[in-house]
Amino acid sequence: MSKKKNPQKKSPDVRKRILNKRFIDKAYITTKKILSVYGFDPDIFDKLSKYQRGVFLHVETEAPKFKVVEGNRVPRQLVNMVNNSVQQFMRNNYYGDESIGLTYLDLATFGVSLNAQILCIHDESDRSFPPEQMKIVDAIAEKFDELPVPNLLEIVGKEIRKHIQMISKVNFRVYGYSWVVPSEIGAGYLKTTVFLYSEESEVVYFQYKNQKHKAFRVKAGRVNNTPPWGAKIDHRVIFPERFGERYLDIYIQSHALLRVKERMDIFPAHKRNYYAMNPLLYKHRIVTDASGRAMFECYYEDTLFGYYPFTIQKNKIFILTFLPITSPNTPKGELLVKRFGIQKEDMSYLGMDKLSFFFTVDFSQIPILHEALLEIGLESLVNFAPSDRLPFEIDVQKTLRIKKFFENADLP
Repeated sequence: MSKKKNPQKKSPDVRKRILNKRFIDKAYITTKKILSVYGFDPDIFDKLSKYQRGVFLHVETEAPKFKVVEGNRVPRQLVNMVNNSVQQFMRNNYYGDESIGLTYLDLATFGVSLNAQILCIHDESDRSFPPEQMKIVDAIAEKFDELPVPNLLEIVGKEIRKHIQMISKVNFRVYGYSWVVPSEIGAGYLKTTVFLYSEESEVVYFQYKNQKHKAFRVKAGRVNNTPPWGAKIDHRVIFPERFGERYLDIYIQSHALLRVKERMDIFPAHKRNYYAMNPLLYKHRIVTDASGRAMFECYYEDTLFGYYPFTIQKNKIFILTFLPITSPNTPKGELLVKRFGIQKEDMSYLGMDKLSFFFTVDFSQIPILHEALLEIGLESLVNFAPSDRLPFEIDVQKTLRIKKFFENADLP
């Protein structure tokens, strides 16, 4: 018995033509969006002939691929996590005027290929473009030459770097990346690749209070053409009265990493890595307590999370622990002690030594405490609500316990 042919089934050639048409339609729409963000009337593209438009639209492209460089070690689950997060960011965020609807994924695909094609045609003065059409190509090429499409993707690069820092652990391994964008198109196909690198931890031992301690180099992996590097700080940031350039390498003790894990409990583990290490790698903020002891602030933008006290030995800084904001041995904690006369044991009992305290207590029930937190400059923390913070609910019993404590406190 002969088999009846399925009239719905399309031959490979038909499917390919349909796929190509979908691709070209998408490329056409996206190209006009790109021209819009560059300040052109998008209809300028229609002044080219169908064949000339096809020269720009035929190049196949796809989302950036993440690939581990041979000889480097990045676990597959971490590669997938970074890849999924970055792809989601590119799909859901727009460049320029959101009403135009140009996503970063559009820029990383059709935008990159258009940039390469337009500059190639401009440089070679393609004969298929007569003088009138070449004026259009030249005008677009001039804009792309001033501000190449890859430059518009800097925010995506920052997003990659952020997630690379999230999966890095200075006490185990840190990771880096290089986003390679081809400058030319080969065989009608263009894709960009994010290459991932790894760097093993660096360990040293130091003596402190007659005991031997283990510490890890605070460092970052490669970022594009910048090689891996270790965090350091000019000693004049800590000692303004001193002269001469001298840099101190920054290390962090295992104990400090443990305290970070316990006290920065408002973030998932991988995101805690980012928020904990970022202020040690980049913009250092040094403060001193009443005794003159210096410490790093652990912060993000204008939100303070805690403090890193340290000791200096020769040309090395060793971070000893991570202190919560409310610790009596910190600038903010000292103000709370003066205001309420509470001590370290009280703060531990109340749960004030963890960041989750600020998101599980209904401060409207404790106006005296709420007012004090605002007065000492913690308004940003109390209202801290980024998308990557863990969700918290108000703990009614905890709020009641803290309310009774402050109602019965023997205030100075």
